[in-house]
Amino acid sequence: MTKPDPVATPPVVPTADDILTKAAARLDVAKHQVERALAEANIALTTPAPADRRLRILRLRVDGIKHDGEPFTIDRPFEPGIWAIVHPENSAGKTSLLEFLVWPLRGAPRDLPPGVQSWVRTLRLDLVVAGKPTRIALEQIPGLLPPVSVDILTADTVQALLAAADDNPLRLVAKGSGTDDVERVIGSFFLDALRMERTSLWSATGGADGEGAPQVHGWPAYFGAFYLNAGGDELLLGDVSAPGLPAKLLELFVDIPTAVPTPSCPSR
Repeated sequence: MTKPDPVATPPVVPTADDILTKAAARLDVAKHQVERALAEANIALTTPAPADRRLRILRLRVDGIKHDGEPFTIDRPFEPGIWAIVHPENSAGKTSLLEFLVWPLRGAPRDLPPGVQSWVRTLRLDLVVAGKPTRIALEQIPGLLPPVSVDILTADTVQALLAAADDNPLRLVAKGSGTDDVERVIGSFFLDALRMERTSLWSATGGADGEGAPQVHGWPAYFGAFYLNAGGDELLLGDVSAPGLPAKLLELFVDIPTAVPTPSCPSR
C-alpha cells in the first residue's frame, strides 16, 4: 500500500468553458449558440466555485557557509498543526529561520540581516499552492552577477515533490535571475496561482506632474497582510507603506464593510 498524500487534493471545478462545452454537447448544438442564448437571457456564466487560495508549507531546506567558514544546514519538515520557534537565548536564529521562510514566499527577505543573507548558498521551500505541489529553489553564488536566482518547479503529487532530489528534474514553471527579477517572478507566480489581482489605489500627489496617479501594489502587499508585522511596528497591516493601503487590505482579508456617508444615511 502506498502512503496517502498528506494534502487532500481539491475537487476538480469545471470552468465556464467546460460548462459551455458540456451544455452544447448535451443539446447537440454549437457552443456559440449556447453562449448567444445565455447572452440574450442576460445570464453571465462564471466558474461556480471560488478560487482555491490555500497555501501550506511542507519543508524548508537551507545550505550555506558562515563568514568564519563554518558550513550550516537546515532541514525542517512542517507537519499539519501549529508550530512555534522558541529558544531560551537571544540571537539564536529564530528570526533568521522565519526570514528563510519569508524569502521564497515574498520574493525578498524583510528583516534578514544582510550578513546572514550572504551565508545562504541554496534555499529550497516545498509547499502546496492552490492544490499544486510546488518547489521554490533559490541559489546564491558569491562573485557571480547577478548573485541570486530562482527556479519555481512543480510535481504531480506531494509525494513526488518531497521525494525529488535537487538534481532530479521537476517541471519548470518559472525562473528568474537577479534580485529584482527574483521578486517579480515569485510575486507573479503567487498572484497567478492564487488568482489574485493587483491592488490599485489613487495617490493625490503622485504622477510626474504631481497631479495624482494610481499606485499599483502587488504580491508584497498581500503577503504583508497575512504575515503580520512584529510587535511595535507602526503600520497597522502589511509592510508596504502607502496611504490607505492598510485599510484596503483589512477590507479584503477581514471583509469589513465600509460606511459611505450619504444624505439619507448619515455617518455615526
